[in-house]
Amino acid sequence: MIAVVVGCSDDGNNTRNPIVTYPSGKLPGKFSVSATKQVSFAMGNLQYQASTKKWRFAENQYDVIGEDNENISSSYSGWIDLFGWGTSGYRKKYPYMTSEDTKDYGDGTNNIAGTDYDWGVYNAISNGGNKAGMWRTLTKEEWNYLYDTRANAENLRGQATVNGQTGYILLPDGWSIPSGLTFTADPCNFTTNSYTASEWSKMEASGAVFLPCAGFRYGTTVNYVGTFGFYWSSTYVSSYYAYYFFFSSSDLLPSGINYRYIGHSVRLVQE
Repeated sequence: MIAVVVGCSDDGNNTRNPIVTYPSGKLPGKFSVSATKQVSFAMGNLQYQASTKKWRFAENQYDVIGEDNENISSSYSGWIDLFGWGTSGYRKKYPYMTSEDTKDYGDGTNNIAGTDYDWGVYNAISNGGNKAGMWRTLTKEEWNYLYDTRANAENLRGQATVNGQTGYILLPDGWSIPSGLTFTADPCNFTTNSYTASEWSKMEASGAVFLPCAGFRYGTTVNYVGTFGFYWSSTYVSSYYAYYFFFSSSDLLPSGINYRYIGHSVRLVQE
């Protein structure tokens, strides 16, 4: 679905920025995740509201819930965006769970790729087509291929700040930079690549993806918002751990490992 400009907003500096919507929830860029497969990313991180059992994508790629994730519960009327692994709601593996029993996450012994434990497979995303089975989570191997193996990979990634939010940019295959903007690959800081909301709208229209530093949740405590980014893969390590994609201002680890009960971000994709 092509992005459609529907209006303007004020960024606080008396600058009118175009509001761009993606009716299907899918961003325009294409990213190789294997030698034969490309995907498009969702328009924002996955979010959930327990009181209505509703799933949605963040309206902007740089949106994070932050410390409000500490209010996580089965009846919370706000939104959360840090989830234990495999907590799609299938077989009572709920997205608001805080149990430290790793067997409560996924089925305990297998990958969630292609199963109903995957958030995008099991659920209808309200602003992402509103139908189950339209989205999925990248595997560990796909995160690795995207980061390190695809053509020109080393020039298609880097830390950045977008509209005041720190995070990591992934650029699509065959990317061309928008006129008037610059991008430095892997600068090892969040400040070299810095974009206003208006500038980012141009980057996004060119296919760029931004993964914000949303931190992580341990039980009902949220840490490192704005410092670290942790994004789940659909690949398990053992009955205790699963793989995730990690980044900071100076490091990136496409195959990090953590306990399944730790709350991480989820950015879904679509083929």
